[in-house]
Amino acid sequence: MFFPILKGIQEEGGIACHVMQFSWAGAAEVKRIGKLAEEMGLHYSHQPIHRRPLAVLGALLSVYRGVFHIRNYVKEHQINLLMPRSTMPAMMVNRLKDWLKGK
Repeated sequence: MFFPILKGIQEEGGIACHVMQFSWAGAAEVKRIGKLAEEMGLHYSHQPIHRRPLAVLGALLSVYRGVFHIRNYVKEHQINLLMPRSTMPAMMVNRLKDWLKGK
């Protein structure tokens, strides 16, 4: 859904768009999405969400670890704008608020 919008932003605005997806999708689905992103000229990164030992604990662990993935990705790719698309990524970005303010 967002890929065509991001593709348009890249084409019209000259802004490189990156998609970092946190999901429990299997390898085939991740490969399919990655190929679609590549066809649209988008940078795609997948981070797995853990569902063990319990789904809620796995989700909390994923939020905790996701903060580090996002921070490292932002530093490595010199990202200027973050747009979390759902609650979990928003919680991760909110935990980076102070660090992001310094950037």
